[in-house]
Amino acid sequence: MDYHDFKIFWMVSQHNSISKAAFILKYSQSSVSIRIKQLEKELNCQLLLRNNRGISLTSAGRTLR
Repeated sequence: MDYHDFKIFWMVSQHNSISKAAFILKYSQSSVSIRIKQLEKELNCQLLLRNNRGISLTSAGRTLR
């Protein structure tokens, strides 16, 4: 995990939205989503619960935040 991955995750967790975080960070939404998935793979745990109404943090995500 590098600083940028954590910054992206933190921004997503603050706004409860991948698209809002992407807009603020000036990244594409798909790029943010990919970076979060890579971070989850690296940490071997799910950080976000994704559904059609947005995202929410898992317990691991709340701990990391």
